[in-house]
Amino acid sequence: MKKFAFINIPSQELERPPAAAALLSSIIRSIDWDCEIFDFNLFLNNNISERAWVELEDFWRCKSEQLTTSTRKELDDTFDKFLIELNNYNPDWIGISVFSRFSTVSCFELLKFLRPKVKSTIMIGGHGIGAWPGSLPNVDENTKYKTIADFLKEEKFIDHYITGDGEDSMKELLQGNTYPGIDGLPPIMVKDLDAVPLPSYSTIEPLKYYYTDEPGVYITMSKGCVRRCTFCNVPDLWPKFSIRSPAKLVTEIKKNKIEFRTTSGNLD
Repeated sequence: MKKFAFINIPSQELERPPAAAALLSSIIRSIDWDCEIFDFNLFLNNNISERAWVELEDFWRCKSEQLTTSTRKELDDTFDKFLIELNNYNPDWIGISVFSRFSTVSCFELLKFLRPKVKSTIMIGGHGIGAWPGSLPNVDENTKYKTIADFLKEEKFIDHYITGDGEDSMKELLQGNTYPGIDGLPPIMVKDLDAVPLPSYSTIEPLKYYYTDEPGVYITMSKGCVRRCTFCNVPDLWPKFSIRSPAKLVTEIKKNKIEFRTTSGNLD
């Protein structure tokens, strides 16, 4: 059985486990692959000092261009520890979720560390990969590449990338097929939200996160919007409004309550 390591990275909040990882891991398992989630965001928080964490948050968000020597050492030491866990799993593929533009710098730092040290096929996805590569540390502002995804692929940091919804394209990529959204092809929305497997939090249990009052998870109720506000990019990301059936939502809520004692959820 092939193995897929799904890596979640900073900068993201730590109150709830990452929804994208939970969902896509279920999709990967649906094609008879093994999939384990590695939340580097949480791992980093558990392994560095508070001072280094605060400095890194500014670095991830491009508020600073360099790290102090002490914080760089803490980051590099944590990368080494993380690599041990990754190698113990020995994945055939590695996928990195670039949640937003605030995850692009951490993605670049992780790839610079991982690429020479692993033999796995590496892919990335998420809204952040469409950002401008000139925003990355030590990348020429006059770069010829239009997006971070193009830059990372052409410079051999990654093998593949997915833009747009990954529910359908992830399966097609892992099965060796060509599909919209893969490696620069124009993406399309997921065909049927109700046909998507329920998210799995088995390796990223909500109780391990820093919830305020009670453990919870994110739940996708719909994609797109019924409005077309000119200041909003949602219609660009999801041109059509689609919504899951009430029965599917209730099933997911009950499943999370029974398995992980979640008593709350954010509906998106």
